[in-house]
Amino acid sequence: IDSAQSYRRSERMTRKQLRTRQEIGRILLEANEPLNAGEIRDRIRDGKRSRRATINLISLSQMLKGARGIESGYFPKEDRMRYRMIDHEAYERWLRRE
Repeated sequence: IDSAQSYRRSERMTRKQLRTRQEIGRILLEANEPLNAGEIRDRIRDGKRSRRATINLISLSQMLKGARGIESGYFPKEDRMRYRMIDHEAYERWLRRE
């Protein structure tokens, strides 16, 4: 594989991750309560092709690490990490890497 093919392959993976992160942001924005990774994944699966919905819980959690505008933590009486959108504009800037 030459360097141009390698670059294009990594560029495609980045676009896929960007689309997934945009979907996650939309889901968290519409949610009325904090969601755990399983709930986010289930909402991504609703109405999507199975190829796009193969994200696992660990990958989803890793995608949200360091995301600006999203609060994560163990909310009262929970044993799973939950995520909540607190600033949509900050999240969008983080996606655009501004």
